[in-house]
Amino acid sequence: MASMTEPKKTLDLPPTGPGNLDPISGKPGAHPIETGVGAALGGAATGFAAGILAGPIGAVAGAIIGGVAGGYAGKEAGEYIDPTSEDSYLRDEFETRDYAENGDYDTFQPVYRHGAKAESNNVGKSFAEIETGLQHDYENQPEPPPLPWEHARGALADGYDRAAEIRKNRNMKK
Repeated sequence: MASMTEPKKTLDLPPTGPGNLDPISGKPGAHPIETGVGAALGGAATGFAAGILAGPIGAVAGAIIGGVAGGYAGKEAGEYIDPTSEDSYLRDEFETRDYAENGDYDTFQPVYRHGAKAESNNVGKSFAEIETGLQHDYENQPEPPPLPWEHARGALADGYDRAAEIRKNRNMKK
């Protein structure tokens, strides 16, 4: 959501490649992952709460309403990091990193995103403060991680630190 001091994002194009268009509105700036995560989390939480109060029918209605509200919340969180622009930035920086010898950019892309997601769950904390917990989460995710921890750690830290830097710069502009 744009404020008087923060201009609304109107263009979401990297230096090369297609726009990140919203599939419903056709406007630039879609955040499908963040919207989906928000919908799932919001729907589950609201559905559970409604189910406690109103039984199974309430749980279904709560999940639907919560899914919509959660999707909007997830999209709002996604506005902090423009995935299209950040992908271009990280791709350009990738070859300068020591860990690049362990795979190509496409292998590391989900690792960067995992680090950025971890930052959004640990706002205000340094990578060092959350590293042990992050390692546990990374190694125990439902799908096997694309790289072992020792190869992924640097990219996770870079994704985490980049997200923290973006958040800091955004908050300074408010």
